[in-house]
Amino acid sequence: MYLVDGKIRRLHPEECRKVMGFTEGFKVHPRQNIAFQQFGNSVAVPVVQAIGDRIKSILNHSSRKAA
Repeated sequence: MYLVDGKIRRLHPEECRKVMGFTEGFKVHPRQNIAFQQFGNSVAVPVVQAIGDRIKSILNHSSRKAA
């Protein structure tokens, strides 16, 4: 929730989708409460991608070192 112009404003599920890094084609559940639960239980896509890239980099570096 955000304070905008003195009023509390909640993010729309589509705004949550964008903040979490989900693609434009990702289908958000039509019921807002379920959509909020799904985004609340997810991990930001760019974070997962960065972790995977780092693991890949470390594995590539150590395999070159072992050879």
